Amino acid sequence: MNLTKKLSIATAGVAVGLAGVAIPSSAQAAQLFNFDYSSSSFGSFSLSASGTLTTTDLDTATNRYTITGITGTRTFNGTTEDILGLIAPGGFQGNNNILSANYPFLDDNGFAFNVGSGEVNVNGATFMGLFSQYLDNTDGMGYVLDTFNVTKVTNAQPVPEPTTVAAAIASGAGLIAARLKRRQKQKLSQAA
Repeated sequence: MNLTKKLSIATAGVAVGLAGVAIPSSAQAAQLFNFDYSSSSFGSFSLSASGTLTTTDLDTATNRYTITGITGTRTFNGTTEDILGLIAPGGFQGNNNILSANYPFLDDNGFAFNVGSGEVNVNGATFMGLFSQYLDNTDGMGYVLDTFNVTKVTNAQPVPEPTTVAAAIASGAGLIAARLKRRQKQKLSQAA
């Protein structure tokens, strides 16, 4: 089998393989939300955090978003730490990383993230089945939040669809195969 045929088969394989990859639809595009919270409930300490949550698009059946990423900072008693990343669901205090489209924005499980000093879970606590307050929980300590705000970023840049990337790769591979085939034909005609 000559090089052109091998390359054509490989190109077709790449195109078919990329077509078979589960590509998120535009209904699964990323959404961005700015968040901030603070607490001074215990007098001698201060606690605050702010940053951006990255989520899936709204699940209209549940009216909720799934948080898929986080950036920002958390300050406790004057020490500010970068938020290092989101903890996978179930990874710390039963977090589910769900953000509701309506108040209260967090359920009892909340979302969890890492900072340099440990793990943090932010959730909406309930009492007798009714929402009562937001909490910032670390290992062994829970802090009642005075404020918890979340705002959708409306001017966020769209996330490129993977289908566009797959099409570009397949197209580029096809052009390379065509160019190689043309060169091979030129060499054969010159040799004859």
